[in-house]
Parts: sequence; structure tokens; C-alpha cells
Amino acid sequence: MPIQVPQRTSSSSPADLALQLSDALHQQGDRRRADALLELITAAGEGDDRIALRRAEAALEQGNAPEALRLLARIWESGSLDPRIEAMLALCALATGMNDVAESLTADADKSLDHAVVRLLLAAARGESARMAIAGTSTESMFLLRAHLRTLAQCGRADLVGAFARADLGLPGVANIVQGLPTDTAPSREVASPSLEATRADFAACWRGPAANASANWAWTIGREIASGERTLLLTPWPEAFATALGHARVTTIAPVRALGAHLVADPEQLPIAPGRFQHVVAAGWLGYALNPENALREVCRVSGHEAQIHVLSAGPAAAGESDMTLSLNALERLGSRVGLAECAGVARTDAGMPATPARAEVVLLRGVRRCV
Repeated sequence: MPIQVPQRTSSSSPADLALQLSDALHQQGDRRRADALLELITAAGEGDDRIALRRAEAALEQGNAPEALRLLARIWESGSLDPRIEAMLALCALATGMNDVAESLTADADKSLDHAVVRLLLAAARGESARMAIAGTSTESMFLLRAHLRTLAQCGRADLVGAFARADLGLPGVANIVQGLPTDTAPSREVASPSLEATRADFAACWRGPAANASANWAWTIGREIASGERTLLLTPWPEAFATALGHARVTTIAPVRALGAHLVADPEQLPIAPGRFQHVVAAGWLGYALNPENALREVCRVSGHEAQIHVLSAGPAAAGESDMTLSLNALERLGSRVGLAECAGVARTDAGMPATPARAEVVLLRGVRRCV
């Protein structure tokens, strides 16, 4: 009779197994399934700091700084003492425009080389003349600077790369560090003054939506709020109507159908834009082309950066018969609240631009602020 000797088998946690399987999928080149697996294990309540960190790194590789910020903030707030987590969180805050958060997290720049480098990038973004003694070898520092700058560029912050290239930081070989990376200039922050008459003329010629007069006044007001060079996304089937109002901004235009002046054509529920790219989003007559207005507005929030201004125009109840879909002011405000817009407020207008009762509103207008955290 054979003698059976029991053997101890090491048990692995679901998180360990998920990380091992994710590594295997990565080695096979299936990054999409590897990332989906980690997301699934997190949704099942089995995630840990290692999985969150892995997902944050993947989000940064994809240029999704807001998502990486959310994941890292959860680890940091749980009491993690890993200085790398804090430094990565500071880098994500810088990429999303939360400079005050980046400053707070890197107050002790001597904590690690990562802290010192992010602090240096923050000084460059603010135009400060910084002279920081970065710990570590010169080669290590230069490689880390290059890696962080590449991450910022992937997250759509070529302006920070340009600011670093122009800053007086006392570092040798800056040109080599930024070589091959996209660079840009920051918005001038100059207040624009588009012509009211020209704006109204554009609308008279191109606008096919409701309440042309009230919409023209709205577009002119928005144009005055957007500084010269600010990254602006225009979502409308009639982009030429905004030629004068937004002529001073850095505009990317998407239309739901082929239209003169549109850079891209896309469904409202699926914008071909990376997250957190724009400082202003103007959606005029856009929700009327969506099968699900809430999902369309969530997409608007997704592509907006931290503290981005969201401006929405929709046909009101009095425009029934002229538009495929109308929204009441209360419905539009509820949509804004459900997708997480802050300072969400709307108004209802007649075609003459006067305040309107709910039943007589030809156009409803919404303004909100997107905050990443």
C-alpha cells in the first residue's frame, strides 16, 4: 500500500494571482486585457495598493492623468508611506493643472529624487528662476527629468515641456532632455474682445439651431471669457457660426455630421479625444444629436481638464418641432449635477435673449466647472 505524504501548497491571494496573470498578458503583448483584468479585480473588491499603482502607471502611459490621480490619491489617503506614491501623485496633479496640490506634495523636495524633479518642473511651469540641488547622479537626474517630461507630453501638457525648455533652471543639457518631445506655449491669459456685430453676422449666416439671437449673445459672452490661446473644444453641427466668437482661442472642432470647419466627426457618446485635454468645452446643439444625453455630457467632462469651464446650449421646450430633442432647464441642470459638474447653473431664454418661463424657453443654457477630485 503506497504511503501518501501530504504536501503543503502555497495559497495566493486574488490580488497576487491577478498581478501574475496581468504580467503574463503583458508579456504576450495583450496590454488591453491585462489592464481590464486589474480593473475587474478592483471592481470585485479584491484590489490592493500594488494593483492601484499598476493601474495608475498604465493610465499615465495612456495619457490619462485624471484617472491616475484618482487611483494614486486613494492609496495616498489610505496612509501609504511610499515616497514614490507621493511623488507620482504630485506629477499627476501637475499634469492636471492642480499646481497648488503639486506644491504641497513636494514641499520637502529633499525627500526623494522624484520629489525634487517634480518640484523643478513646477518651478518651470510658474516661470520661477529656480536653482535646486537634485540628489543622485547627474545621469539619473537627467533620465528622470526626461521620463517625467515625456509623461507630461503624453498627458497633453506640451506647454509644460515648453516651459521647462525656456526656464532658467541652471541645468546642463536641457536641449538634449527635451529633444524629440512636443513643446508648446502657455495661453497668454489676455482677455479677448470679439466683435458683437461680427459674431451676430456669423450666426445669421451659419446657425441652424433655435433662438439665433440669444445663441449669438451667448457665444459672444463665452468668447469674452476664453483667454487668447486657451485650449477649447467646440462641439456643434454648425462650427462656422463661432468663427468670430472663438477666433482667438486654440479651438478643436468636432461635429456630429460632416460640417464646414469641423476637424473631426464623432458620435456625442464617444469622443476621439484623450482625457483632460481642454480648458473650455462649448457644446452648442450637441446633446440633441445624442441617443443618451447623460453619456454625452459625461464624455464632455472626461475630455475636460481640472477647473475647465463647460458651456452647454440646448433647444428648449418652445423649440419643439424645430429640433429633434428639447430639454427643460431643470432637466439640463440635473444632467449637469449627475455627471459631477460643480457650480452648475443654467438659464432659459427667448429668441430675443430675455428670461423665459419653462414653457416659453426657446433655448436653455448651462455653465459648470469640471473638477478632477
